[in-house]
Amino acid sequence: MNQTIDDVRLELALEKSRAILWEWDPASNTTTVIPSSMNLLGRDISSFTDFLACIHPEDRESVVESVESILEAESSFDLDFRILRNGSVRVISTRGSAYSDPDTGETRLIGTSRDVTEQKRRQREFQTIVEHSSDVITVVDSEGIVEYVSPAVRRVFGYEADEVVGTPLSDYIHPLDREDAVSVLLDSGSTSDGSPERVVYRLRHGDGAVRWVESRVTPMEDGPDRAVVINTHDVTGRVEAEHALERTDESRSLALKASQAGIWEWEIETDQLNWHSSAEQLFGIPEGSFEGTYEAFARRVHDDDLPALEAAIGRTIEEDEPFNLDYRIVRDDGVERWITTRGKVLTDADGNPTRLIGVGVDITEQKEREQELEQYKRIVETATDPIYVLDGMGEFTLVNEALAEATGRSKAELVGSNIADLLEPSEVEASLEHIMQLVSDGPDPPPLGLTLSTPEGTREYEVNITLNSDGAEGGTFSTVGVARDVTNLREHQRRLSVMDRVLRHNIRNKLNLVLAHSSSLEEQPDEEVQTHARGIRSAAESLADLSESARRFKSSIHPDNAHATSSNVTDRVARVVDEARLQFPNATFEVTQDGPAWGVVHESFELAINELVQNAVQHADHAEPTVKITVEQHESTVSVLVEDDGPGLSEMERDIILQGEESPLEHGLGLGLWLVRWTIDNSGGTIDVRENDPRGTVVEVRIPRLPEGEPS
Repeated sequence: MNQTIDDVRLELALEKSRAILWEWDPASNTTTVIPSSMNLLGRDISSFTDFLACIHPEDRESVVESVESILEAESSFDLDFRILRNGSVRVISTRGSAYSDPDTGETRLIGTSRDVTEQKRRQREFQTIVEHSSDVITVVDSEGIVEYVSPAVRRVFGYEADEVVGTPLSDYIHPLDREDAVSVLLDSGSTSDGSPERVVYRLRHGDGAVRWVESRVTPMEDGPDRAVVINTHDVTGRVEAEHALERTDESRSLALKASQAGIWEWEIETDQLNWHSSAEQLFGIPEGSFEGTYEAFARRVHDDDLPALEAAIGRTIEEDEPFNLDYRIVRDDGVERWITTRGKVLTDADGNPTRLIGVGVDITEQKEREQELEQYKRIVETATDPIYVLDGMGEFTLVNEALAEATGRSKAELVGSNIADLLEPSEVEASLEHIMQLVSDGPDPPPLGLTLSTPEGTREYEVNITLNSDGAEGGTFSTVGVARDVTNLREHQRRLSVMDRVLRHNIRNKLNLVLAHSSSLEEQPDEEVQTHARGIRSAAESLADLSESARRFKSSIHPDNAHATSSNVTDRVARVVDEARLQFPNATFEVTQDGPAWGVVHESFELAINELVQNAVQHADHAEPTVKITVEQHESTVSVLVEDDGPGLSEMERDIILQGEESPLEHGLGLGLWLVRWTIDNSGGTIDVRENDPRGTVVEVRIPRLPEGEPS
């Protein structure tokens, strides 16, 4: 009877671990395998020589070296290596240990092996997708602590992934947006139509700048309680435009240890629970110390999983059905592990249940890999960038929802179709050339530019492509692509390019001709001609200054505050004054300010203050002008006052600042004031002009103040 129970136990252990159990005697070079190795290795194995013949040529030497080391040290082992089975490459995971035969004293190896090819392949694919996504992908627990962040965080937001993991997500969110953003990111689920919640907010960049980002948050249904996956990408540009063997008992123990399994037997009538030493090891209990009762076992089961386990045992006893259940245990050392248990009930001659026998296997690593794989799947599916995987023939094997939306086709329609169906012939050729560059030994090419017909019209994309190979010489590979829509960015760049050509090339070239001719005229003996020539040169130089001012203030021409960020106004004013003192040594600059003054300003704010200070000096009507610059903090604003003792502004110049009305521009001052006005408007601020006492002008700039002071 005992032998029958042992047979059942061993059968259950091997069936659950989906493995072969083998033992090798180096002295006789004989190998025993249970069950047959044909399905796993493609051939029957009777010796170590047969085993080596299955191993991939590139892995044989390392496997032999590992085996020699294991025999010498009589240690345990855990190896992954490739085999060649029926012409294909497979990855095998082998674990076990060396032991000394109790009868002969000779060292033998015993272990289990299983095929992990598909698991490795899928893990590589999804990991590659995550690492190359242009989204920053974050996993956050219920307390708001970052558990994972993708490598893109360094490129997009200027942080190393290691420094972000373990910190509160809220630390990186702008103070003004923190409460609202955190409430969506951590407390929300799906919208009314079932789609993930989205939120746009400001994020502190690693270089101190503030960037606008959009996040899409999805609960991790199979992950830790209330953990969420957050896909975040920089939308600053968009805001600008829109506002994871049957042997002796010792042999059996070694096999169970190698497969991280433990066997047990529960006598139902007496409530005596007998654990093999392998089960004690599984639960982290010293050998021989288990109390031997069901209650002692139950208190080590995770509270959340105990009801389901007891229900499964009840059904097995009452209905004589085998049970198979995954549950968590909490070992005596506090470590939480995942166990899968298979068992069956044994009955007496009358059919009454007498005991329950079974085997438990530690599947913690498997669960972690499954959760990681599920996490990668979730990340890919929720990414806003189109993502796909192609086989060697160019057919889609995986697509996400974003690609389906971009193409106007369903995911089911895309999978199995060829990517060439979506591209022009020239782009198919360009894609093949790009892949050949990736296969070559040269440097990786830049992202591939493609156009795609979408329901919204033709869109331009940049695609980051990565190859995944099965590792066999002449084998197959898959292509992973992550695409980013750059249509708006390209159009914006084209418009800026046109403006630069006009202002910096055409106008400048013509001005150079005017300056050259005026210089020649100044050399003429006729004083009247010289006077006119100097006037021409002065006007040309002023026009050149206008062109340079327009170039420097280029970002301020957009009528929105997309470039506005939090900044210490005091520091900006101090830099302007330092430069002015070097540029105008004859002028006196008096600065009044009382500590840091944090406000929201456009990126051209410093240029605008510099323009006001320079104008105050350059348009003075005496040799040693005095300019006073004052920074004041009010309840909701920060003001900068620039006071001079010059002749004052003309009525037209006042209108430019106060009303922003269109009128003819005079000298460089007119355009400069227009650019100052636009910059302050884009900062969400105001400008006021008044007469100074006893003479001169006071220009006061007011911009929004951060209510909580300096951002954290």
